[in-house]
Amino acid sequence: MKILVINLMRLGDIIQSEPLLRGLKKRYPNAEIHLLVYSNFAHTTEIISHFDKLHIIDTKRIYDIVNLEKRVLPVIFTYLRDFFHKLKDE
Repeated sequence: MKILVINLMRLGDIIQSEPLLRGLKKRYPNAEIHLLVYSNFAHTTEIISHFDKLHIIDTKRIYDIVNLEKRVLPVIFTYLRDFFHKLKDE
């Protein structure tokens, strides 16, 4: 079984998710716990544990698209759609 914890909030929220991750590992010891965060907070995951794999939404790439593209929404939609398709395939 795989469990995806989506934490697209602020820095402190990621740190505060440690008890949740620990509880999931305790309740489902054979499950793979995956954590999804924004890239600007990914470094925070170095100080927490109890997850097996980290997935990162590249916020810099999204910001770059907003600054460079005229047709922003279709490009961002494509990036996110592809990202979530890869995540689903896993």
